[in-house]
Amino acid sequence: MTVGDNTLNCTVVREKVEEGVYDMYVLMPTVGGVASYRFDISVSYRGSSAGGQEEGGSTYEVTSMSLVSTLPSNNYLTLYYLMYLFYGAASANSFENVFGEITMITEYDEAGEAGEPYVNAWFGEASEILDANGELFNIEKAPYESRGNNLYSATFTGADGYDYELYFIVAYNNYVGTYGFQLYGLVRLQELTDSSTGMKVTVGRYVGSDAFAAGSVFSVRLETAEGEALTADSIRYIGEDLYFIVRTREQTGESGETEGDAEQGKILSTTYYKIVLTDKTDETVGEENDNIVPLYGTVTVTAENVDTYYTADGASYVDIRTDDNTVMLLTLGSTVLAVTESSYDEGTQTYTVTAANKSSYTVKITDRVAEITELSE
Repeated sequence: MTVGDNTLNCTVVREKVEEGVYDMYVLMPTVGGVASYRFDISVSYRGSSAGGQEEGGSTYEVTSMSLVSTLPSNNYLTLYYLMYLFYGAASANSFENVFGEITMITEYDEAGEAGEPYVNAWFGEASEILDANGELFNIEKAPYESRGNNLYSATFTGADGYDYELYFIVAYNNYVGTYGFQLYGLVRLQELTDSSTGMKVTVGRYVGSDAFAAGSVFSVRLETAEGEALTADSIRYIGEDLYFIVRTREQTGESGETEGDAEQGKILSTTYYKIVLTDKTDETVGEENDNIVPLYGTVTVTAENVDTYYTADGASYVDIRTDDNTVMLLTLGSTVLAVTESSYDEGTQTYTVTAANKSSYTVKITDRVAEITELSE
């Protein structure tokens, strides 16, 4: 392909779209090979002896331009390599991709200005990723953005009517020497309202991932009955219970926009919102196919009063639920430990706790100052 005085390497493709219909385009790879510029062309071919355009012979016209990156599933690429390794090229070449493919596209106008980038994607039977109706995903023109470190996200509405978020990593597959995608997560968003408190929960739930279990919780957003969005200090499991933790802090500096405990000042108040999500039980589709992640049917949000006590040096603190004198979290410097076991001795006014990492501590509160001591094994 010649552009001005430059000759560039490219590939001309004639692709069958349907019976009797073909697309023709020129692919010119970018540096690194993760993407290619695609020039769609229309061709008027009058035979090899007809001459060029200046002679009234064969001609072509560029009708559109886009930047395209086609990424097969890394699971497929790895299995393709194993098929090649053990059974040879013929078997590998006949091995169909039934896992999935993501295509990243940016279209350009005639002035060379880029439009909004989007992805087209599909997931095959081997992915075992299904929507709420038990159908495979076929995603078209979902806007995407970069999250850094080769992680990208896209948003779309599925055929089942629910909103989804797609997170994927563009990764080089060393086995076959090309780029593919790793599925960080395909997440279904669902809005639920607690019927007793009026609080609204928007929960993101994995329906597919190469890293996390389908059905596990990806994200939680919480609003009051009046529509005020609450900001989580953290969202975490303590034991098997899911908590949305909200804190108010002393503001430091003129703007109050701070980062970290030292800059934000001490915690003034803490509320733990316990979120209980229950699957729908009247759905029959999930019973017929275990790969369908069920919808949630109800949510219960319970506000739990928690007191926060700092150590004398202000570097660590402990959260204690006031209703039953239970230690919920230990924060030791920058390390946060969820507590799995907590007991309180009235006589010594001492808490004994076991953290999720199996370490044990005693906690004693004197004049609202915490003394935290690690127990030796």
